[in-house]
Amino acid sequence: MSPTQPHGARRRSTGSPVARVAFRVSELPCAAAAATLAKRIRALSGITDVTVNPVTERVILSYDPQRTTALALMQSIESMGYAVERPPAPWYMSKP
Repeated sequence: MSPTQPHGARRRSTGSPVARVAFRVSELPCAAAAATLAKRIRALSGITDVTVNPVTERVILSYDPQRTTALALMQSIESMGYAVERPPAPWYMSKP
């Protein structure tokens, strides 16, 4: 990992890094809403993987930190009408 990569980032086989972030999203009334949110998140630039759990209200995102940031992703989800509980920095999980 280079000094410019975010904590928890690793490189994909294509050579571009992948970082992960996990946080809570409230106002997910059911599994259908979670599936819709996951589909909308997948359409965002830089997303490589999405997990949305409506029971725990937890979202786990894998993304390319050269194309987007954890903060930008959280702000995009907030703009979709969901309340995001932002974790304390550095926002990255230790291992993807």
